Amino acid sequence: MTLLFALGCAYTVSVDETGVFSGERARLEIEGEAFDFGDVEVNTWTSQSTTVRNTGGLPMGLRVDATDDAFCAHWRQVRAGCGEDVVTASAKGDTGGGSGGTGHTGDIPTEDTGFDPEKYCADGYTHSDDPIVLDPGCEIEAVTVFTPDQTGTYLAGMRVEAAEIALDDLAWVDRDPRNFVQHVRLDGHGGTSTSFLAVSWDPPVGEFAWRWPDGGSSLATMNVVNVGDAPVTIDTVTTSCPEFAVTSAPPAGTILAAGERSADIEFAYTPTSFWDRTCIATVTTAESANAIAILRSTVPAHSAAPTLAVLSPTPGERLVREEAVLVVGEVADESQPPSSLWIRVRSSVALVSLDAYPVDDSGRATLRIPAWDLLAGPDTLDISVTDLHGNETHVTVPVRVDAEPLDDTDGDGWGVADGDCDDNASTTYPFALEILDGLDTDCDGVVDDNTDTFDDDGDGMTEADGDCDDANANTYPGAPERVDSEDNDCDDVVDNDTTVGDDDGDGFSESDNDCDDSDAAISPLATEICDGYDNDCDGLKDEADVSGGCPRDDDLLVAYIDVEPDACLTGETITATLVALPADAAVQWGTDARVPELQGATGSEATFICPGVDGDGDGLNLVIYALVSDTHGEQKWAQATARVWVDPENLSRNFSRGEPIVVTTACNPEGASAFVGVLGILGLATLARRRRDAPKPPA
Repeated sequence: MTLLFALGCAYTVSVDETGVFSGERARLEIEGEAFDFGDVEVNTWTSQSTTVRNTGGLPMGLRVDATDDAFCAHWRQVRAGCGEDVVTASAKGDTGGGSGGTGHTGDIPTEDTGFDPEKYCADGYTHSDDPIVLDPGCEIEAVTVFTPDQTGTYLAGMRVEAAEIALDDLAWVDRDPRNFVQHVRLDGHGGTSTSFLAVSWDPPVGEFAWRWPDGGSSLATMNVVNVGDAPVTIDTVTTSCPEFAVTSAPPAGTILAAGERSADIEFAYTPTSFWDRTCIATVTTAESANAIAILRSTVPAHSAAPTLAVLSPTPGERLVREEAVLVVGEVADESQPPSSLWIRVRSSVALVSLDAYPVDDSGRATLRIPAWDLLAGPDTLDISVTDLHGNETHVTVPVRVDAEPLDDTDGDGWGVADGDCDDNASTTYPFALEILDGLDTDCDGVVDDNTDTFDDDGDGMTEADGDCDDANANTYPGAPERVDSEDNDCDDVVDNDTTVGDDDGDGFSESDNDCDDSDAAISPLATEICDGYDNDCDGLKDEADVSGGCPRDDDLLVAYIDVEPDACLTGETITATLVALPADAAVQWGTDARVPELQGATGSEATFICPGVDGDGDGLNLVIYALVSDTHGEQKWAQATARVWVDPENLSRNFSRGEPIVVTTACNPEGASAFVGVLGILGLATLARRRRDAPKPPA
């Protein structure tokens, strides 16, 4: 038996004796395909609306949202499709926009007065997991508010989704089985923005030549650049430490136009210690657009070794143990005074040593060694001088303590019996300083070791090959740089290309929170500018971190993929259309492997055949995606979902529930009728409660 009922809004529901609905499903229709908001001033708002209708035969669940944060989509109110009365949309929970609500009804003003889009369009108001319910024959106004926060072009979509849901007072709420997701294209442009104000230093780090703290100064010049889009007025230029002084700068009140560079600002560094020194320079402007730079002087990784001349004792000199031994030398260095050089005398046989500094800057030093500390017989005194960079220079002097050898032909104090391997050469003896002469000068059995052509550390490179530390096998040209405070690759930079090395010269490394150590314009002290990057490494970029905001990046805007239809049966055709700017952007499509014709397809539109589906009729969700690229190399993704059904009944009769079916309408609450299939007390009670709880029209 089939029962036919005519609703107050003139739609028909058919229910058979088993409770199977076989009439018209919910149908979603939207007026219009696009909103063009035109040019809207930044941080102001405007709105447009369209009408959404349910032209089907069952109540329909609806959600609405927008695909860009600059747009806020919401429902306004439901209008009767077959009468004059205006009523609010049915919804689970509060429909007035309060706590737990899903939409504002009737409280969106038609003018700007008193409207706060930031409050109204907050999360929970633009969309909700609790959709409204649109009865058959009814329509609802969907409103989109556009509030640009940057200058530039905007592209988005208002997304309306029909949803099948279960509510407390309805047996079900249907969705459009074929086109359950529909879009309205949203175009807009953010107008003139407040000027952003910013200055920066060029270069970002002022490098000062290292010098010994002798009262002299090193000089460096820098400039301030207006990187904003409006004039700024220089106020002060200061430093944070007394060693760095501003010696010349533009006078207060100097105006820099957008893009203009200041006159040279000169700093003088007068060191008070030998070590590295870092300081901060700050420029302030009357507009509060300030910038910070680093001033630094760094001890060089390498420098020339000091010089050493030994005046006493002379090679082969006989020493008397009862007398003191005077070692006299003269030292010099190109980067520090002689009085700061460290001198050491060491006995190669007795293994005793003595350290001293020159008493003045004449460079002459005298060390007194008690001869009784030495052993009788031949010895080699190793005399060295070391500067504060660690560079060493050695001179060896052979001597004889007490008795003279009987077989010392060359007079170097070492006889053949003592181990002199060439007693005819006075420069060859045990512990002598090896020199590059093709001979075993120090009588250790190895020729030319510890010279510039010998690989002393076994790393395959010599000093002649550029090995800057031939005593360290981890150091040679091309070696991987390590975090060890050494110049492993011999490029005169310590720890570069590591997390502690400042690779771009901006004063910061990755370990110092430099978020791009290949760009000197990016560091924790950099000025944030409108360039699409997080210049100051605070996790924010451009519009989120620049006073006045920045223009939008218009290179590539991707709104959505529109799928038509949204559901299909195996063998039917679906068309996917990408909405993006620029219109000629390159598109590469992809989806499930069961749709080979879509894999790698190009163009803004792609058509494919719905694949076969295994299983018991539940179907599958087919994810469709597009990789979009512009001519600048920027890429973005878009994604949509199509539903593939096995059973044609999924697209028509999807409600074989074996229970009473209750359908009411909110279009005309005074004259609405209830229709019950397999009528019973339960169905009538449900109807009575639905009518009692129906929302009232707004005043």
